[in-house]
Amino acid sequence: MLKHFDKCDVVFLDPDNGMGPASAQHATQDEIELLGLKGKRPVAFIKFPGRENHETQVAKLHARFAPAGMVTVRTRIQINGTPRIVWLSVLNPTDAIRAAVSDFADRFNLVDDAEAKIH
Repeated sequence: MLKHFDKCDVVFLDPDNGMGPASAQHATQDEIELLGLKGKRPVAFIKFPGRENHETQVAKLHARFAPAGMVTVRTRIQINGTPRIVWLSVLNPTDAIRAAVSDFADRFNLVDDAEAKIH
């Protein structure tokens, strides 16, 4: 599988369904690890939070991929009074990607009823 991504500077996985169990709809932790840790390139993916405490989930996610380094931005926005929470994580982030994530979070935090937090 890695040979298909040899010329990619960044790989963005599964923007609709995020990371999850093995299926055609999700990128698995093993797939992300293969592309990021063995492929040595930035890999961006979405994680929809589960019912477990969010800080705990982020800590587990970062621990899993610790050898490569990771940055996660967690966003929350109110839509019709209901909070919508989505995370974007990048494995093997470059300095430029870290700066872009920080800039995004700063701008997102200017939106009414919105919050972005970097982990």
